[in-house]
Amino acid sequence: MRETKTLQPRCVKAPPSSAPAPGAPASGLGRPIPTRPRDASAGLVVTLSALTAFGPFSIDTYLPALPAIADSFGGNAGAVQLTLSAFF
Repeated sequence: MRETKTLQPRCVKAPPSSAPAPGAPASGLGRPIPTRPRDASAGLVVTLSALTAFGPFSIDTYLPALPAIADSFGGNAGAVQLTLSAFF
Protein backbone atom coordinates (compact mmCIF):
# COMPACT_ATOMS: atom_id res chain seq x y z
CA MET A 1 0.00 0.00 0.00
CA ARG A 2 0.95 3.53 -0.51
CA GLU A 3 1.76 5.75 2.46
CA THR A 4 0.41 9.28 2.64
CA LYS A 5 2.31 12.02 4.34
CA THR A 6 0.60 14.67 6.39
CA LEU A 7 1.87 18.16 5.64
CA GLN A 8 2.59 20.34 8.61
CA PRO A 9 2.01 24.10 8.29
CA ARG A 10 5.11 26.25 8.49
CA CYS A 11 5.16 29.10 10.94
CA VAL A 12 6.44 32.31 9.46
CA LYS A 13 7.14 35.34 11.60
CA ALA A 14 5.70 38.59 10.36
CA PRO A 15 8.23 41.34 9.74
CA PRO A 16 8.20 44.12 12.33
CA SER A 17 5.86 46.93 11.38
CA SER A 18 7.14 50.46 11.13
CA ALA A 19 3.65 51.99 11.42
CA PRO A 20 2.70 53.51 14.78
CA ALA A 21 0.03 51.83 16.87
CA PRO A 22 -3.50 53.27 16.58
CA GLY A 23 -3.84 56.37 18.75
CA ALA A 24 -0.10 56.73 19.14
CA PRO A 25 1.47 60.03 18.16
CA ALA A 26 2.56 60.21 14.54
CA SER A 27 6.27 60.61 14.09
CA GLY A 28 7.28 64.25 14.14
CA LEU A 29 3.79 65.67 14.69
CA GLY A 30 3.41 65.18 18.43
CA ARG A 31 -0.36 64.74 18.30
CA PRO A 32 -2.49 61.59 18.16
CA ILE A 33 -3.90 60.31 14.89
CA PRO A 34 -7.71 60.62 14.80
CA THR A 35 -9.32 57.20 14.88
CA ARG A 36 -12.95 58.15 14.11
CA PRO A 37 -14.64 60.82 11.98
CA ARG A 38 -16.02 63.96 13.54
CA ASP A 39 -19.64 64.04 14.62
CA ALA A 40 -22.05 65.80 12.25
CA SER A 41 -23.06 69.24 13.39
CA ALA A 42 -26.68 70.11 14.11
CA GLY A 43 -26.73 72.66 11.28
CA LEU A 44 -25.80 70.04 8.72
CA VAL A 45 -28.52 67.71 9.98
CA VAL A 46 -31.15 70.47 9.78
CA THR A 47 -30.04 71.48 6.27
CA LEU A 48 -30.13 67.94 4.94
CA SER A 49 -33.53 67.34 6.54
CA ALA A 50 -34.97 70.47 4.94
CA LEU A 51 -33.60 69.53 1.52
CA THR A 52 -35.03 66.04 1.86
CA ALA A 53 -38.49 67.37 2.74
CA PHE A 54 -38.54 70.00 -0.04
CA GLY A 55 -39.24 67.60 -2.93
CA PRO A 56 -42.33 65.87 -1.52
CA PHE A 57 -43.69 69.18 -0.20
CA SER A 58 -43.34 70.78 -3.64
CA ILE A 59 -45.19 67.98 -5.40
CA ASP A 60 -47.93 67.87 -2.77
CA THR A 61 -48.62 71.58 -3.22
CA TYR A 62 -48.26 71.66 -7.02
CA LEU A 63 -50.47 68.71 -8.04
CA PRO A 64 -53.73 69.98 -6.49
CA ALA A 65 -53.15 73.35 -8.20
CA LEU A 66 -52.96 71.92 -11.74
CA PRO A 67 -56.59 72.74 -12.67
CA ALA A 68 -56.20 76.30 -11.36
CA ILE A 69 -52.97 76.74 -13.31
CA ALA A 70 -54.68 75.52 -16.50
CA ASP A 71 -57.53 78.01 -16.00
CA SER A 72 -55.17 80.85 -15.15
CA PHE A 73 -53.00 80.42 -18.25
CA GLY A 74 -55.81 79.36 -20.55
CA GLY A 75 -54.26 76.00 -21.36
CA ASN A 76 -55.59 72.50 -21.28
CA ALA A 77 -54.86 69.97 -18.52
CA GLY A 78 -52.48 67.96 -20.72
CA ALA A 79 -50.25 70.94 -21.41
CA VAL A 80 -50.10 71.84 -17.74
CA GLN A 81 -49.23 68.24 -16.83
CA LEU A 82 -46.19 68.52 -19.10
CA THR A 83 -44.77 71.08 -16.68
CA LEU A 84 -44.18 68.21 -14.25
CA SER A 85 -41.48 67.01 -16.62
CA ALA A 86 -39.64 70.28 -16.10
CA PHE A 87 -39.73 69.75 -12.35
CA PHE A 88 -38.02 66.38 -12.61
